[in-house]
Amino acid sequence: MKFNSGLAEITGLILGDGCLSTYKSGGRQIFEIQLTGNSKELKYYESYVRPLFKKNFYVNGYLRLRIDDNTVRYSIKSKRIFNFFNGLGIPIGKKGKLKVPEIIKKNKKFWIPFVRGIFDAEGSIYKRYSKRYKNHPKHYKEFLVMQIKMMCTLKFMVFIKDVLKYLGIKTNNIIKTENCYVLRVTSQRDLTRFLNTIIPKVKIGLVAQPGRAAVFSRNS
Repeated sequence: MKFNSGLAEITGLILGDGCLSTYKSGGRQIFEIQLTGNSKELKYYESYVRPLFKKNFYVNGYLRLRIDDNTVRYSIKSKRIFNFFNGLGIPIGKKGKLKVPEIIKKNKKFWIPFVRGIFDAEGSIYKRYSKRYKNHPKHYKEFLVMQIKMMCTLKFMVFIKDVLKYLGIKTNNIIKTENCYVLRVTSQRDLTRFLNTIIPKVKIGLVAQPGRAAVFSRNS
């Protein structure tokens, strides 16, 4: 299969919200790709993620809403597709130390869709707030913050930062919190440039304007 922008975006989604697993069922070895998101993202999975897989792999997959844990899960059982993503370096089971596939690193035309997939899986845009002292109500500021927070290696997050820098988007320094690395954009001009360049898909109701963006939080 010839690698393309759609596959680069799917790869970002799987590295962020997905996993590869194989197990036995009814005497058969099952090979599965599964993506898990917030239940509020059902429309996104129905109208965007599933068609993206169908366009590239000619499969519909199985989409379900889980009320018990407030998630939406999209799974595809296919050894062919499983082997394709495993061949890119996506590990089976726990993802551990994530690596950016070489085919994406070496080809700039895949950078934007790859970062879009990562952001749609692990990103958020939220209002910044401040607290004068403990137990004091939060005071929300007028400006927003773009954040990508994920369990990955520093090298992986540095690649995301370098891509944004190449696109003319200034980011803050990468920080580590617990077992995650965090990358933020706080400049309103750069945040708008991020939205207009990366064009996230999980952004219903989000309207970017010069120098300003409407609020959106994937994890709210």
